[in-house]
Amino acid sequence: MKRLIIAIFVIAIFVINLTVTAHSITLEGETIGYVINRDGDYIHIVGDLLSEVGFEDVIIDVNGSFIYDLLTGFPISSQDIHIGTSIRAIYRISQEEPFDALTVWLNWDSPDSAVFSAEVSLNIQYGNNSCAFLSADGKYLVMLSEDTIVVCPFRGEISPLDITFGQELFIWVDMITASTPAIVYPDMVVLME
Repeated sequence: MKRLIIAIFVIAIFVINLTVTAHSITLEGETIGYVINRDGDYIHIVGDLLSEVGFEDVIIDVNGSFIYDLLTGFPISSQDIHIGTSIRAIYRISQEEPFDALTVWLNWDSPDSAVFSAEVSLNIQYGNNSCAFLSADGKYLVMLSEDTIVVCPFRGEISPLDITFGQELFIWVDMITASTPAIVYPDMVVLME
């Protein structure tokens, strides 16, 4: 009987430990700021937190993460991250720093960078070499025409008809209407992959 109780106790501790570990792995933080130091793939960012679990001062490991330059929309190497670069990072919270970066955007505050990113919702309509979709957060109605430059970083220029539900896009635009949702006619769209 004692062995059974001890075995149940050990199993309970093991399950609780796995649950806590699994829960901590799913927490994601987001920070926007500037790179103040780097050591290999470790990037030190100081700035503002954007999520409840984010940090104003954080060290992230960008090895294996998706890194995009918002001036071009294209993925780049971690070696292209320089001290002083404006940055927005989403990272997985763990027990100790450095945290694992999931997605990193560089040149975040440049006036020539993408205005925003949007995820394509299920509400998407296709036309003659065009498409229109509501962003997943409901803030933007994005209208892509045959004149819109639509680029996939790994396939080159694609058609607006290739845009599908769940994709996330960098969007460059000169004008956004003051309506709700805001109507957007992008100059260029780059798929985040």
